[in-house]
Amino acid sequence: MTLGERIKQRRTELGLSQAELASRLDYGDRSTIAKIESGKNDLNQSKIILFAEALNTTPSFLMGWTDDPTNYDDPDLIASIPLSYMEACDGDAEKAFKMMEAAHEDTKQGNSNISIQDIAQNEHEKQMLLLARHMEPIPEEDREALKKQFQNSIDLYLKAKGLK
Repeated sequence: MTLGERIKQRRTELGLSQAELASRLDYGDRSTIAKIESGKNDLNQSKIILFAEALNTTPSFLMGWTDDPTNYDDPDLIASIPLSYMEACDGDAEKAFKMMEAAHEDTKQGNSNISIQDIAQNEHEKQMLLLARHMEPIPEEDREALKKQFQNSIDLYLKAKGLK
């Protein structure tokens, strides 16, 4: 898929007309957008960044380096992720967002067996993600105590197995 095709795809996903996108980018009319989408006009690096921002995506998506259009650096997206998910994923917004989306999909389908294996890279992360999925917002002091107890349990287990 070309840069122009990706711009058009993302624009239509967002429900924007060419004129609306042109307005977001301070172009006079939609004809420039039409030329870019058809491949008649090229974009330089700074324009690709502006298009990515206007389309709430990343330059990597527009360039075809990834098929995921989600901008995981978007402050609004990060704010939508529960703190327990972010903590369970050590601040990795992409991983936390995907975990949240999987949990929401599970809830819609009435399925309580989230596929954490696709997200967790090891057993510790798997346990943290399962815990985070079921956590309600709790005070910071209690959250810290839970994390400390959880880590102590892991340490005791590893020590008992002679791994620490």
